[in-house]
Formats: sequence, C-alpha cells, structure tokens
Amino acid sequence: MYLKKLQMVHFRKFDEQSNTVEFVAPEQAIVPSGEKDSVKDEAQIASATTLIIGKNNVGKTTIIQALRRLAGLDSGVVPQDFCYSYLMRLLEEAENGDEECPYIELRATIAFNNEDSAANLVGFLTYSDIAPNSEHCVDVVIHYEAEERESMLEAMRDACQCGGNRLRVLLDEMENIKFVPSYFTGDGTEVKRVNLSKLFSCSVIPATDVSGTHCLSDAFSKILRYQYSVLENVEKDGKSIKSHIRDMNNRLTQCIKDLHGDDINSALEHIRGADIKARLDADVTFEKAAKNLIRYEYEDKGMLVPEDQFGLGYTRLVMVIAHMLDYVERYDDDPLKGSVNLVIIEEPETHMHPQMQELFIQYIGEALETLVEGKGKSLKFQLVITTHSDHIVHSKIHAGGKFDCINYLRESAGIAVSVPLSDELVQPKGEGDPVKNLSFLKKHVCLSVSSVFFADAVLIVEGLSESTLLPYYISMREDLRDIYVSILSVEGAHGFVYENLMEALGVPTAIITDLDVKRTDEEKDDFVQIHSLKGKKTTNKTLIHFAGTEELDSMAFPLLSINEVVKVFSQKESEGYYPTSLEEALVLKNYDSDVFIEELKRLHPKTMEDILGAPEDRKKLLGNSYKCQRKFAADKSDLASGLLYQLLTCEDDKPPIALPDYINDALEDIANRVKGETNAE
Repeated sequence: MYLKKLQMVHFRKFDEQSNTVEFVAPEQAIVPSGEKDSVKDEAQIASATTLIIGKNNVGKTTIIQALRRLAGLDSGVVPQDFCYSYLMRLLEEAENGDEECPYIELRATIAFNNEDSAANLVGFLTYSDIAPNSEHCVDVVIHYEAEERESMLEAMRDACQCGGNRLRVLLDEMENIKFVPSYFTGDGTEVKRVNLSKLFSCSVIPATDVSGTHCLSDAFSKILRYQYSVLENVEKDGKSIKSHIRDMNNRLTQCIKDLHGDDINSALEHIRGADIKARLDADVTFEKAAKNLIRYEYEDKGMLVPEDQFGLGYTRLVMVIAHMLDYVERYDDDPLKGSVNLVIIEEPETHMHPQMQELFIQYIGEALETLVEGKGKSLKFQLVITTHSDHIVHSKIHAGGKFDCINYLRESAGIAVSVPLSDELVQPKGEGDPVKNLSFLKKHVCLSVSSVFFADAVLIVEGLSESTLLPYYISMREDLRDIYVSILSVEGAHGFVYENLMEALGVPTAIITDLDVKRTDEEKDDFVQIHSLKGKKTTNKTLIHFAGTEELDSMAFPLLSINEVVKVFSQKESEGYYPTSLEEALVLKNYDSDVFIEELKRLHPKTMEDILGAPEDRKKLLGNSYKCQRKFAADKSDLASGLLYQLLTCEDDKPPIALPDYINDALEDIANRVKGETNAE
C-alpha cells in the first residue's frame, strides 16, 4: 500500500490548477533465497525516492504540511492555511451577490494490491475502486469547512463592506471561526469515524535538526529511552534492567554515605541535636543515564573526535540516520496494519558539500535497507525528499536513469504550480532516434555545471565560445546580473532536445544557434559570403525542428515553441552579410575594434596580414568574415579565451568588444520575460 498522488485544493500556496504531487511506489527488496531466515520474506524498502524540488518559497513546505495533516500530526486548519488568491476571488464574487464559503480539500490517492491489508481503508472503498488487475486505487478526501456556515458568510460580508484591506479584515474575522474536517470517498460519499493516524504513518526529518553542540546526544538518547520503554514491557528484560539500576543506586548510596554522610550528620548534631539527619541517596534512572552518562564520539581514521568538533555535514548525515533509526524502532511491525508509511527528509543538502549530496541520494536507500534488515522488520515505506540542490537532482536522474518521481515546483502570480516530471513528458521531439535523444537529455542535464531546475532563465548555446563569453556580458547588464541565468552548452545544434523539458518547467529559455547555411564544396573553398537568405537552406536540426522547414528565407526569428517558453535566436544581417557562426558575427560586428583586431593578429598573424593588406584596411574584414571563420575554426577556444582576457582586464565601463545583435536580442528577451513574471507575481 502506498501514496500514489496528493491533490491540494485551496491549501496555502496551491489553488485549483496544477496542484497535484505524484509519489513513487516502494520497491520490493530482492532477498536471496539462501537468506530467507535472516530477513523476513515480506521485507521491502523504498530504494527509489520521490523528489520535490524548486526554488525558495514555491510550495515545498506546503506539501509537507499537507502530508502531516494526512497522518494526523497536525489537526485542523487556521485562516493562514487558505490560499489568499482564492479568498480574494471569493470576496469579489460575494460583492456581486454570489456568496460561497471557503474550503480546503486534500485528496490522497492510495494504491494497493491483493497482498496488502485494506482494513484501514474500509469505508473509503467503492466498487469502482476495485479494478480487475493487481493494483487498485482509492481516494481519501479530507474536506475542511467552517463549522458554522452563517458565521463564515457574515465574516465575508463584513470584509466586503470595509473600506480598507478586505483580505486582512477577512482573515481577522476567520480567527474566531472553527474549521472542521469531513471525510469522503472519491465519489463524494461521506465517511464517519476516521482515524488517519492508523491509515498514514509519517516521520518528518527537518532541515534544522543540527542545532547545539549536543544534538546527536539528544537524538540517540531519545532512541535509547524508547528502547528502554519497550524492554520494560517485556517481563524478563524489564526485571533485569530494573534490578541493575537498583543495584547501582544501592552501591552509589553506600559510597556516598561512607564518604560524606557521617561527616554531615556529625556536624548537624552539634547544631540541632540528633533529631535531624541528612540522607544522600543515589538517584540513577535510565533516562538520566541515557542523556548525561553516555559519551558520543566519532572515530575518523582511528582517531576519536568529540561530538561538538565534528563537521556539520557529517553531523547532519548522522542526524538523518538517527531519525531513520528512531522511525524504524517505533514502526508497528503488524502485517495486518495496512498503512501508508512516509519518511520525509527536508533539504538533506544542508551543511553537505556537493559530493556528499550526490552520494547521499545514491545510497540513502541502501542505508535504510540496512536499518530495516538489522531490526528484522517487514517495513515498506516511501522516502520523500525536498531539496533545492541541483547536485541531488542530477544524482537522482543519473542513478535512476529517468525523470520520473521528480515533482518540480514553481510560482506563477503568487500561486504554486506543481509539475510531476516523467520521461514521457520531457521526451524530445524532432529529428533523430527518440531513445537516443532522451538519453542525451538525461546525461547532458546531469553533466551540466549549471542547473535548469533552479534557474530564473536558461540560455542554450552551441559551443564553448558562447559559454565562455556570455557570463561576462550577462554580468554587465543590470537587468540580468541579479538573476540566476543558467547557460547550457550542447556542443552542437541539439538545443531542440530541451524543448519539452523547458516547456514543462516554464522557465524562460532562449536557444542561441547558428544559421548553418548549406554550402557547396566550391562555395566553401572560395570562402563565398552570404548576401541573402533567399533560396538558402540550413543543416541546423534545431532551426529545422522549430521552423518546420529547412528554407531559411521563410524563418522569422525568434522561432517559438508551442507555449512560447522556448525562443530560438540565430544570426541576422550585419554590414550587408549574413554571418553563419558566432566567430563570423563577431568579425562583422567588431571589424574596427582595436582589441578585437589585436586578438585576431595574435592567433593568425599571416592570415590577418593577407586580409588587411598594407597599408591596413580594416573594412576588408567585412568581405572576408567567412574566410576568418574558416581559418580560425581550429582555434575557436583560444580566440574565446583571449577575448575574455581582454574583456576582464579592460578598465573602461563599456566592453571593447561588442556582442552580435542576435545574442543581444536573446539576452533582452529573457530579461524582459523574467521581469514580466516578477511584476506579475
């Protein structure tokens, strides 16, 4: 039995659309036939994980709060739990005479098979839920609404009539209103006598658990105290422990009496007589021993390291394991229980360096399996991780080999948008083998230095030259320097493979690619310049994909994806010619720049001498831009590095080397789109 998806309606940052999160099913652990005695046959572990990712303040905490309510860890709702945009809509409708009470609804879809106990689902099951296959699904709906409907409507009327902030007034009025839950099946039939704590088991490991110098001591003391409480209920073990503690107290009491007791009482006799005596008894309990008498240390390469001297990253890792151990210890190992078991880790990357983050996501499943097997329990649970670490996301895609089980969150106009990613959703369209294109996308995303998942905007470029120079020009623009622009170099005209992924993420994306005019061998050998695109065709797969044709004269840049999330920019006419690469475009744009000319001379002095002539005539570069491109083809990396050095060492406010217009158009476009989204929010 597992949680398949969760829909949140009007809850905190979520409204009525794009409000569903999907979860991965626990996977059956494969137990070798010869080890059946050491591990229960039914032992299962969530070797896969569900990721909930996104930038800050996009709804990750909202999802955790919803899961806590499913598990009965938090009861009821308060006014601040309602989606504010939803409340504003209700107020506007109420002003027009259409009064409606606000409500919050959480809809959990639970999947189970014929081997699972469905005892805790009785009441929610309907005939349609039992599908004729091995997996069945049932919806558990929690509906929160005002206990007194008329009081809620009166509060809305008061808010509508106020002259100030209507939402603020409504929220203040709602503080005096009690909101109660009702429970329904998927088809709307009300269910009575529901105990969510039996149906859902949830353990949340917070991101803020590394606090104080003795956080590990506190965590493991808690586990030891729980273990003691369990042993106390076992007659033989309980008597043995109590006997040891009683014996310890007797021995310590006698030692204290021998050392100090007689001296104190002798002194009291001189002051008050023999009628008053002091007793100094030992008061050792298991709880006190677990908290204060156990030393917690690390061992690093054979050396002992005190708890408060170890790195925060390792301390965070051990704290996560301590929480897991506590959960496994407390788990009710009853095969008839039939519950959905969730373990949620908030931002495990806190205090961890990138390599540890990647290792964490790869091996956390094995660590959990070890804990479960060590306790000999039959435990099937789902592991949910919230993060804004691109290292964890990349590791997840690389280790799992797919985009499934990743829920991407973003914000639009103040509302959270949830996008459950999958291979099917991001499958690239266009030319080539679909399987190979998807494989390229997965591997390229994981190998990229910058991440598309946490970016404000994305630039997809063809090669090293663009990725070397563009960060400088972005830093020089006031409208871009304060946002996170991810630059991806696809090393060729493969930008089209990102279309569906970027459409799903909704991140403003610009693909900067070359015209790649199809030339004859004779045109290449004679360095023929392009004066017009009429009748010209391209070999660029990205241009062909987005334009639907290889005819360049029919293309109107920028080319657009379906929802205009992705825009494609390519070279435009400059000084009477159409450049077909970045290098040629730079030549046409900077033919009279001293810094640029000197870099060209440094790399190819003989070529530049032949082109410029004597006396030097820089305008000759215009008619030889394509020749420069061909001659410098093997030195593009050196040229980009040299140009970057000149840019970084220049003391002028204005860059001595200008960007081609088509790249400036792309930068202007993403700046405007990010700014537009910010204003909308």
